[in-house]
Amino acid sequence: MKELIKHIISKKLLFLEIVAIIFTVITNGFVLIIPYFISVMIDHYLATGDIDYGSFLYILITITAILPFDFAKEYLLEYIAEKIGYKLKNSLVSKIVIQGFEYIYQTKSEKIFTILTNDIDSIKRLFSLGIVSIFNAFAILLVSSYMIIRVNASLGVYIFLSVPVVLFILVSVFSQARKSFRISRKLLDGLNKIIDENIKGTMLIKVLVASRAEIRKFTSKNIENYQIGSRIIFVFSIIMSFLTLFTGYVSVLVMWKGGLEVIKESMTLGELTAFISYVTMFTTPLITIGFLTSSFGNAGISIERIMSILQAENTFENGTLNLKKFHKFEFRNVSFAPEYESKERTLLQDTSFTIDRGDKVGIIGVTGSGKSLCMKLLIRFLDPTDGIIYLNDRDLKAYDIVQLREKIGYVPQENFIFNGTVRENIDLGRGFSDEEIEKVANIAQAAEFIEKIDKKYDSNIGERGSTLSGGQKQRICIARALLNNPEILILDDSTSKLDINTEKKLIEAIRANFKEITIVLISQKIVSIKDSDKILVFDQGRLIDQGTHDYLIKKSYIYNQIELSQNNYTG
Repeated sequence: MKELIKHIISKKLLFLEIVAIIFTVITNGFVLIIPYFISVMIDHYLATGDIDYGSFLYILITITAILPFDFAKEYLLEYIAEKIGYKLKNSLVSKIVIQGFEYIYQTKSEKIFTILTNDIDSIKRLFSLGIVSIFNAFAILLVSSYMIIRVNASLGVYIFLSVPVVLFILVSVFSQARKSFRISRKLLDGLNKIIDENIKGTMLIKVLVASRAEIRKFTSKNIENYQIGSRIIFVFSIIMSFLTLFTGYVSVLVMWKGGLEVIKESMTLGELTAFISYVTMFTTPLITIGFLTSSFGNAGISIERIMSILQAENTFENGTLNLKKFHKFEFRNVSFAPEYESKERTLLQDTSFTIDRGDKVGIIGVTGSGKSLCMKLLIRFLDPTDGIIYLNDRDLKAYDIVQLREKIGYVPQENFIFNGTVRENIDLGRGFSDEEIEKVANIAQAAEFIEKIDKKYDSNIGERGSTLSGGQKQRICIARALLNNPEILILDDSTSKLDINTEKKLIEAIRANFKEITIVLISQKIVSIKDSDKILVFDQGRLIDQGTHDYLIKKSYIYNQIELSQNNYTG
């Protein structure tokens, strides 16, 4: 809790929280004094038949005086809650984006989504309702206890003897409920995962007529979530029912014992009225504490989950070297075996090759052979588990990551399109001019189809580019990568949906407009890479051959087999 407070509570928010507590104390002071005034009125005015309307007016003024303090308290608490939510989201996202790929893989996106929504809401409720309410509850308990003793101490003993039993039950139930809250959060993570997968894979699910299976999977997980939620509700319903029953018994006891004392004239009617009011004030916080037990249990699990991100070690080490100009990449005996997988397996083994400035390098191989992984290592999405990658004869890790990635244009296999306009998708909030955007669209061979859309660059292209074809999405993504004026362009199978003529014009336009640019083209099609200065052939996580097309046709069995299969297919 202390660590969380350090992350989110500034001096200003702490001051506002204290002010809110002070307003709460003032409000309670007005509330607690009202029964005393009513007692005096009953005993000194109503009992004698001498009605003093001035006293009534005084009570009304006291009640009205509560309003501004109560409003200020509520406003401050809601403001604090929203500010905390804002700061927490910023802190969490800032922490997540600087982590390495391994961390994201282990944490899972569905858990991150739940933390950024449900868990943060739970913390907001804790600060907007919980902390002040628990302070308020104990403050009222103390003051009402004092007033009960002052009015009639002997009658108050009956009330106080029952409190330890109530507290014991609350503590016992709280410890059990905490386990249920932890299970509930994990189930919610699972539900979010299924929802996310179904939204992203809607088209595939419909094509495969798998809707019923997905509904069954979701329903099964939802039933589990419902059952644990019902269990939590059941437990806290018992608490609230018990506390309500306790309040009822206490009221009956007070009326019985207090009535006898009024009959014996050892207690006035006004004192009994005030005593009943203070007993009600005493028992109400107990019910509040019972309710807050649920909130604190929920918030406790949320704090654990949030701190698991905020306190996570940063596995990514950034370098400090400035990268002025790219000359050469060298992979020297590079291997990669992911430590985050349950069973260790080597995805890339003892790989060595070079990429020189101005070269076009083609990479080919079957799916899962390590082609894309090499480029993720080059961009430092991942770091090798063995061997070293050199940039300009220095360890790649020594360079500042921002400067490194500014020199690289990367187009991954998955063409991620945002729900927005063509212009927004190419620019991606980087603030480039219309002229620069239109220039790269021309180079990427995207201008032709963009100009035919009704609003051209201001056309909304839908969720994940739903209004575009596969080839159009690829060209938008390539244009986006070219905006940074990269020295190295990595096309990870990102021309697969382009016809040969369009692809050829694209590469020629890139070479014409970006002098000495290095192009790394990962492809399943030999025709796309045959004119490369160097071709790398991967198989089962190994670089098995490298050279020009003519050399590989003669010397590489696998490359030859790919060439023959594609010629036979097209012929």
